[in-house]
Amino acid sequence: MPQVIASAGAPSLVLYGLYNGNLVRSADAGATWTPLYINSAGLPQPPVLTFAVDPSNPSTLYLATTAAGGTFWKSTDSGATWATATSGLQNGGGAADYFKALLDQSTLLYLKIGANLYKSSDQGGSWQLQGNLPAAMGRMEIADSRRAWMYFVDPSTMTVWFSEDEGHSWTAASGKIPAVLQNPVIVGMSILYFNPSALYVDVDGTGEGQGPWVSTNGGASFNDASASGLGSFAHIFSYNTGALYAPTPNLMGTYRSMDSAQTWQAVGITGDHYAVTAVDPGNSSTVYGLKIPFGGTVPTSMVVSNDNGNTWNTINATIIPTIAKPAPSYNIALEQGAPYSVAFTVETVEDPTWKTPVTLSTSGEPWLRLGATSGTTPLANSLSISTLGLAPGVYTSTIRINAPQTSNQSVSIPVILTVKPVGSTGPGYLVSTIAGNGSPTGLATTGTATGVALPNAKALAFDNSGNLLISAGNWIWQYNSGNITAIAGNGTNASNGDGGPPLSASISDPDAIAVDSAGIVYFTEFAPAHVRKLAGANISTALDMSRLNQPVGSHSLLFDSANRMLLTSPAGLLRYDGLRLTVATAYNFTDPYATVMDPAGNIYISDRAQHRIFKITPSGVVTTIAGSGQPGFAGDGGPASQALLNTPEGLALDSQMTLYIADSGNNRIRAISSDGTIRTIAGSGVGGFAGDGQTGDFASFLNPSGVAVDTRGNVFVADMGNSRVRMLAPQGTATPVITKVQGPSYATKLSPGSIFSVYGDLFAAANVTMQANGAPWPVSLAGVSVSINGYLAPLYYVGKTQVNGQVPFEVTPGTATLVITTNGSAPAQITVPIVPAQPDILVQNGGTQAVAVNPPYCGAGCVNTPSTPAHAGNTVVLYLSGIGIPAPPVSTGAASPSLEPLARVNYPYTITLNSQPVSVSYFGYAPGFPALVQANFQIPAGIAPGDYNVVVTVNGASSAPAVVSVR
Repeated sequence: MPQVIASAGAPSLVLYGLYNGNLVRSADAGATWTPLYINSAGLPQPPVLTFAVDPSNPSTLYLATTAAGGTFWKSTDSGATWATATSGLQNGGGAADYFKALLDQSTLLYLKIGANLYKSSDQGGSWQLQGNLPAAMGRMEIADSRRAWMYFVDPSTMTVWFSEDEGHSWTAASGKIPAVLQNPVIVGMSILYFNPSALYVDVDGTGEGQGPWVSTNGGASFNDASASGLGSFAHIFSYNTGALYAPTPNLMGTYRSMDSAQTWQAVGITGDHYAVTAVDPGNSSTVYGLKIPFGGTVPTSMVVSNDNGNTWNTINATIIPTIAKPAPSYNIALEQGAPYSVAFTVETVEDPTWKTPVTLSTSGEPWLRLGATSGTTPLANSLSISTLGLAPGVYTSTIRINAPQTSNQSVSIPVILTVKPVGSTGPGYLVSTIAGNGSPTGLATTGTATGVALPNAKALAFDNSGNLLISAGNWIWQYNSGNITAIAGNGTNASNGDGGPPLSASISDPDAIAVDSAGIVYFTEFAPAHVRKLAGANISTALDMSRLNQPVGSHSLLFDSANRMLLTSPAGLLRYDGLRLTVATAYNFTDPYATVMDPAGNIYISDRAQHRIFKITPSGVVTTIAGSGQPGFAGDGGPASQALLNTPEGLALDSQMTLYIADSGNNRIRAISSDGTIRTIAGSGVGGFAGDGQTGDFASFLNPSGVAVDTRGNVFVADMGNSRVRMLAPQGTATPVITKVQGPSYATKLSPGSIFSVYGDLFAAANVTMQANGAPWPVSLAGVSVSINGYLAPLYYVGKTQVNGQVPFEVTPGTATLVITTNGSAPAQITVPIVPAQPDILVQNGGTQAVAVNPPYCGAGCVNTPSTPAHAGNTVVLYLSGIGIPAPPVSTGAASPSLEPLARVNYPYTITLNSQPVSVSYFGYAPGFPALVQANFQIPAGIAPGDYNVVVTVNGASSAPAVVSVR
């Protein structure tokens, strides 16, 4: 159910709400809700930080969001269409952490971004910098009834600041909130409408003084507000007259005052919990909220009260869903002959578990295929691309998803395929996870690296001993040889503990790690604007930028040849020499993030908001080397300066002057060679976690944030959204050699679904073998990919001289082309005949003894051999391959069903022993296994002891004979 966050005014049927973070609107008092799309329908919408209805025009709406989300949006048609309203905001805006719309003679808007306060007198048409707040971190409020009065609370000192000139200037109040807390947090803050001198602040933390405080004299002094019955609150809804409501931060109830805040009573806190989330602006006795049943912690109902919260009625709401785009687009670059496949799920935006019928289609290009063309959400699907027969060039297609029962009814996803000449895309990379178990939480601070949680792994660097340093979960970690240990931080997001052991200190979400010429480790803390230093068993603050007229911290850090710190800010490149922080090179950045320096002293800077990479020469000349300034993905194989990037973050340089980029918004790792050409070395572009053990083009990342490269060319990626560190190991590019293709034993013809064996050389390194770990079998294993007539084949085993896999069921009979690539190599290919069925009995150790199991089917001791034979009357299980498409069908690479209906042979067949037909109780795909077939047949009663040939015939095609022993 939605959470009501605003009403257009009484007597109004129009409500606005949030459902799983998505903005929705109801025109019938909450019974039916439809989504509101800030940007393209079906794509992730900007997060709603603050939302408001214009007090003078209920059709005008405002939404404040993050910098990446566009900062500030406005709609003049009740949310049908939206446009950004950021004119006048410095550098195009930032994360909007406070917004308020107030009615004077016209609507006035106020917006806080960091330490800057902006005002708009024309409903967001333009913004003017109103003033600078006392600090970037803190909470502010504006008095509704006297907008010139504003308050700001700094939680680190509990100081209250006051402005009586609309934020132009600020004065510290004579009193402080009398709370002594470690890691203090302001939970709630409000000013009473009818008394702008009455400031309520709710604080939390470790220590003394948690809870609500009230000042009735503009911050001069504070009293314990719990004495009047008020408990912890998130916000106070107050008006000129009528009831006041203060919902708890966890939505477990509401405190209400009916006497102008003289006393407060708990409403909906005991028994079932009712939390007020919105008040009708025209009638404060009508309130909307959420219900949490007694004993629960999660809201289960949307409710309304028309009597100040004394009684509540459930609103039975329905939401019309949105069909989601699996990706904004698929932009893929492949070499000629190389296959490609990526999985995606068709689902609804509001809740991925909701069910709605969908159909899928393409615009008809033969090189693109979909795994499924209809079904019900959530629908697992895939797209496959075959470049066989395509000349180098750019090819386009469109995937269309139709969902008639959704609000947007359909979405279209462009597919752009760039085919490159063989060998033109450079070496391939093999992907693996070296650290992090994927959990966003964890307390272990040492252990096997892949077993320890690395929440939001973010920054990477190498120390002077070659250890990989990692920032994750408010710790600094050291990785070496498969093990990991925290070397600084206690897991708490704060900046304190200087002078003590590093592991006892709190550190604040470091964005960069750097090592100076003496080998001392430093890291940045953006929010508190600190640079911290690790020297032996001591941690300290090496630089507090806020004390040097730099209220905004630096995401980046490196040291120049003179061992001076280099940092970044929106004003340009900064230099700190131990005493002074100066602007070394002035430039109008927006959100500079990472820096790296080459041996010539050139500095490269990524700017997330401008979607560019900049280069600063030693003489201070600034140029753009990558990115056009528009977010997106394009340009691989061409000049980096003309390419599209999306929120680029981490940077790294190798000895060949290749610049590596964590193209975070594209979920890709890209590289710019010394000649200025850009390419993708890892990442399919589809966010998620996938691809370990495969080449980089099959990998999925989730907002990769940091990159580092070692002396051997291994590229390390801080895969932030997956809470892991991944490694990209460069692979050789020798073209594999194919000598023959056959079934698992003797068959020279293959059939759909059969097991195949490719023999040759250079499929993998001499010391590399890899086997699929259960079903479904992957389509890339140890860097090897095989396609048959353009369909990617699931693989079971890869070694230097042999590859085993399954012929895709989609391959039709005829002469097929099998193509194999390994680690970015040029493709090798061979033709192979495909027939409807060609049984091939598995044999032991390359001989003639069949792979068969005697009763009681007890394992290796019951495998049929001359010394462990079957007996007359036994039912023997024979294993083979090559019966073609079963009934019912099985998906390529998937395990066959273990329950009825089983995947049985779909052609006429016979099985003979010693040339005599035998009784068969089951013949079909082996339950629980991909590709493998089993036949359960009975040894005839009265048969004499001996070693007999068994032959399987399907659809007129017979297997080579294999031996079954009977005694």
